[in-house]
Amino acid sequence: MQHKIANTLTIVLFSAVLLSVIGTEALLHMGIDFPTWTGIGQKKTALEGRTYTKMPKPSLSSFQSGDFQDQCEGYLADNLPFRESALVLNARLQGSVISTAALPLGYKAYPTFFDSDIVYNSEDGTLSDIPAQDTPELRKKLESFARNFEGLAGSYPQTNFFVMSPPRANYVDNSPLTALVPDAIGQDDVKEILSGATRDSVVIDYPSDYETRLKWFYRTDHHWNMDGAYEGYKAIAEALGFGDEIVEKGGVVYESPLFYGAYARDGLFDGESEVLYDYGFDLPDYGVKINGKEKSMDSLVHDTDKKADVKFSSRYSNRFHHEYAQIQITNPEKHDQSKLLLVGDSFTDCIERLLASHFQTTVVFDPRDTAGNDGTTVSEIIEAYGGFDDVVFLFNSTALSRSDVIATTK
Repeated sequence: MQHKIANTLTIVLFSAVLLSVIGTEALLHMGIDFPTWTGIGQKKTALEGRTYTKMPKPSLSSFQSGDFQDQCEGYLADNLPFRESALVLNARLQGSVISTAALPLGYKAYPTFFDSDIVYNSEDGTLSDIPAQDTPELRKKLESFARNFEGLAGSYPQTNFFVMSPPRANYVDNSPLTALVPDAIGQDDVKEILSGATRDSVVIDYPSDYETRLKWFYRTDHHWNMDGAYEGYKAIAEALGFGDEIVEKGGVVYESPLFYGAYARDGLFDGESEVLYDYGFDLPDYGVKINGKEKSMDSLVHDTDKKADVKFSSRYSNRFHHEYAQIQITNPEKHDQSKLLLVGDSFTDCIERLLASHFQTTVVFDPRDTAGNDGTTVSEIIEAYGGFDDVVFLFNSTALSRSDVIATTK
């Protein structure tokens, strides 16, 4: 009897899902628009960072293999109205159970939902990934990057090489979350590894304590905010010898809609939000090429958030830009043939325009864009441009151990 009831409930639920999807599809074909937050008619999910499953085309082979049925199931799940809201609500309910259990034990930091890799610290309202553990494998990767980087610097003695590594939240020194992981590795350990291998290059220091994280990084995202990024720019500019030519920071010229960063998206958490902001800077009218194609300066910094009504939209890339393999910035106010190669991850996106003010040509290379760089190495870029005055590597602590980043230095 119970088995029959369960089967009946399953059929009823499946029918309800099917009818709701068919109903909304019919309304869309009638030209009726739905608010973005409902998820109806959307092709992509900002929360999961992927494209929704399309309705599969039936074929005899797909029926026989079961692929058609699986794809139909994925299509129905993706096109269920209020799907993202349901996911977040479910995570919120799980989080409330976890927080209730943690309260009598005095724990103020706990996972956002069961099996979540994102931790919420209720004391200061921050989200973070689990602190990284100091393992032989991780150290081997970091040491590999350091050796390759030093070897690269030694191959071009006429070029100045620099490296800076701003900490992600899971590498922050004296973080209250380090107690969650035995032998957590901190940013000071990363600096020691880099400094131990570098003889012909310079490691540029950047604060990595928890107080700095609260001040110069977003609470729901792993990126530095514009105050932290500006401090990073100043440290690099001073190391390059431009301490007397720092670009002045103006007033706030941009504030985003409510910002739920990468940690909020990964943690299915909407209990904390913030505002992404940017300052005004008096900069030259740069010439810009992205992956070899002429672009405007608007390609580097966008004044309009086209996804303002999408709750979990990536505000950071909406303001600055998405990952590009190569960007070339030409400064019309410089005629000294000076050239900078900036190799980095998304941490460079908001300050490349500032560093470009000190050189005639600035090339930005992101090795993580494997589709765009096709295995290109830094040596190949240096040779293609006939050398650079300065080469700066700027990678957050987690990116330094990525295989594609390590391979770039060979």
